[in-house]
Amino acid sequence: MNTGKMEGGTFATGSGLLTATGTETLYDTTVAIPYCINGIGYSFATKNSQASPAVDAVTGAAFVPLAADEACCFVWCVDANAAIKAVQGSIVDVDGDTDVRVVDPPYPMIPATLCPIAVQVIQTAGTSSAWTFGSSNWDATGVTDVIVNVFALPSRLINTVTS
Repeated sequence: MNTGKMEGGTFATGSGLLTATGTETLYDTTVAIPYCINGIGYSFATKNSQASPAVDAVTGAAFVPLAADEACCFVWCVDANAAIKAVQGSIVDVDGDTDVRVVDPPYPMIPATLCPIAVQVIQTAGTSSAWTFGSSNWDATGVTDVIVNVFALPSRLINTVTS
């Protein structure tokens, strides 16, 4: 048996059904999530009405706001201490006439110390005010908010937002 193929690995082994919706900035997970970081197993309990991360887990800075007609991918992660974190990808333009993304927003780089548990794509329309992860309401005017729970990052962005 080739045990080299079995070493390490970072992935969730259950879906926590992360939700972030409504006139609030909070998030929930509906079930406990077992996960693995570099081959070591962890888990965390259900989280209800928790404050969303206010800073990017990679940069340590506040999230960059989205202006009107922009989209961005955020990856929700968990660390070895069961702390929920988020990492922001690059912001891309949305066609102002059709509200269709010019290109899909890329995933951010995820450090080896974090396990992805959900991918969230936020897209703003031309009617949107500036929108900031962690401080703007999920249902702000002109904002489309879609979350896909993941065991690991898919090889490409799931087409989660359409016009």
